Amino acid sequence: MSAEIEGALARSVGAAVREARARRGMSLAQAAAASSLTPAGLSNLERGRSNPTLSTLSKICDVLGLEVSLLPRDAAQQDR
Repeated sequence: MSAEIEGALARSVGAAVREARARRGMSLAQAAAASSLTPAGLSNLERGRSNPTLSTLSKICDVLGLEVSLLPRDAAQQDR
């Protein structure tokens, strides 16, 4: 995967996570704590500045009521 595609995917996934967090009315600190992340770590993920492990992404998805298997597809649809 090229760095350009990887970066676009990270930004799209981050945007989908941020949108889901907002829909649930959770602050960044609340979602981070519930996911066992630091607020800075979740913020970096939401801004597409980090690539989470599958385990981390799974924790975030559990907290936000998302399905990991659908997240990249949902994120790709946001770019359209």
